[in-house]
Amino acid sequence: IYAIATLSTTMPDSFPPWSQYLCLAISLFILGTLEGLQIGVVELAHKNPNQYRKLYPRAARLLAFENKGRNVERFLMGRQVLV
Repeated sequence: IYAIATLSTTMPDSFPPWSQYLCLAISLFILGTLEGLQIGVVELAHKNPNQYRKLYPRAARLLAFENKGRNVERFLMGRQVLV
């Protein structure tokens, strides 16, 4: 934030400070979302989706997909590339 305020970023001069703040806010939002998803995926990895099927049918379908094959590892690798 200090670098944006003092115009000391490596962004080109054509980018106004408000756009740099916007990029920062979007990046932090995406990073926070990915971190939260990682916690959820790792916590629910290899759980039985049938226990959630009655109250949360959509979550049960997603959990069944997550537990197929190596989907957890693939998600974590993709998340790591984005972070």
